[in-house]
Amino acid sequence: MSSPILSQGALSLRRYGAGGAPHRHDHVQVVIGVHGQIDLEVEGRGGRVDNGLAAFIAPGSPHAQSGNGHNQFLVLDCTLADMGDDAVERLRRQTFLPVPAAVRRLVEFVQLASPASQVPETVIRHCAPLLIDALAAERRPTSRLDPLLRRIGATPGEAWPAARMAVEAGLSVSRVHA
Repeated sequence: MSSPILSQGALSLRRYGAGGAPHRHDHVQVVIGVHGQIDLEVEGRGGRVDNGLAAFIAPGSPHAQSGNGHNQFLVLDCTLADMGDDAVERLRRQTFLPVPAAVRRLVEFVQLASPASQVPETVIRHCAPLLIDALAAERRPTSRLDPLLRRIGATPGEAWPAARMAVEAGLSVSRVHA
């Protein structure tokens, strides 16, 4: 199902069904939405992964996922050394990550370059290190609302009432209005 982990990471396109069994592995894994969504629980923290929000899974972290409907995800598997100890620790604390525009474009390229959902080795060799670098880079949001704005932009046509925005941003409804 997935490529072996190379010295600079491995990429695979996957689909998820309902009720995935809890499991863990000894490598870093990042799950990035191509289309659709999955509910994912990592070390007891739950979230929804889609094309606007990725999930970081540290080595040894128990996790389980459940997909609903038609979905596809780009999965990056790499070693601790590929990502770097500082980045792994920072991303472990965050778990669910907004997908930067550069990562979104790389995901789109990988998907378009992968006939029959098999990622070619040349694409893995060139794109996995770029994804690792983009994900490991520490970003400073200019506003607490930036992740929310990216999520809204990634889901055109969905309803975003103030109550939903407040939950997604971790703010009160009155603060969202302000």
